[in-house]
Amino acid sequence: MKELMRKELTAKEEILIVGILAIMLGIAGYLVDRIFFHNILTALSSFFTFFSIVLSLPIMRRDPREVSKKVLEVYAVAIFTGALLFLALLKFLNASIELIAGNLLLYLIFPIIAISFYTARRVVEKQKLP
Repeated sequence: MKELMRKELTAKEEILIVGILAIMLGIAGYLVDRIFFHNILTALSSFFTFFSIVLSLPIMRRDPREVSKKVLEVYAVAIFTGALLFLALLKFLNASIELIAGNLLLYLIFPIIAISFYTARRVVEKQKLP
C-alpha cells in the first residue's frame, strides 16, 4: 500500500483523481452556501468555481512534456461542458446578465491561468532545445 501511495501519478491519473476531488469540493461548497446563505446562485457559483480551480491545478503543476494532447483535450472538454452547464443553470434561474458575466469570468479565470502557465512552460522548453 505504501508503494502505491509513493508511486508518481501520470498526468492522466492525476487529472482523473483531481476531477473527482473537484466535484466533491464543489458539492461541499454548494451545500455550505445553500445551508448558510440560502441562495442557490451563490451556491452554484461556489460549486463551479471550486470545480474549475481544482481541475486546473494539475495543468499548472505538471511539466508540459508530461501532459499529452489527449489530457489537454479532456481538460478542455470538462471546462467547456462545465461552462455550458453553468450558463444553462444561471439562465434557468433568471439571473441578470451582469451576474452571469461575473460568475462566468470567475469560473474561467483559473483555466485561463492554467493554460497560460502551460503555454509559457512549453515556450521556455522549446527555447532550451539546441
